[in-house]
Amino acid sequence: LALGVEKYIFSLGKIKNFNTLGTVYTFVIVLFSWVFFRAQDLSTALIVLKRIFSFNLSAPYIGNINTLMISFCMLTFGLLFDAFVYRKNIPLETFGSHIKPIRMTVIVSIIIVLIVLFYSTSTNFIYFQF
Repeated sequence: LALGVEKYIFSLGKIKNFNTLGTVYTFVIVLFSWVFFRAQDLSTALIVLKRIFSFNLSAPYIGNINTLMISFCMLTFGLLFDAFVYRKNIPLETFGSHIKPIRMTVIVSIIIVLIVLFYSTSTNFIYFQF
């Protein structure tokens, strides 16, 4: 449906360059498609979309505060890492080659420990439902 609407609008406006706007458009279409893909039925998907567009100004559900804080710390760590790599002007492809083997071993070990610690079996991956 989205592709048909897109082709129709493109044919009317003779649009040829669709860079930034196209990225935003694709992102929005994919997000809305995920709602229908994940929902058990159409009524559940419509309820989710209704809640998305209800613009309720009450406090959002935060969930487990520990998970929120860990996510915030990991996001901060990732942003600091990105800032460091950007400031040093090192291409990301060659960044790993500048790290000494012992330091790389420690980094990989920390990543493996984090994956093992935060592995959750609460819900199956979405493709396993089919």
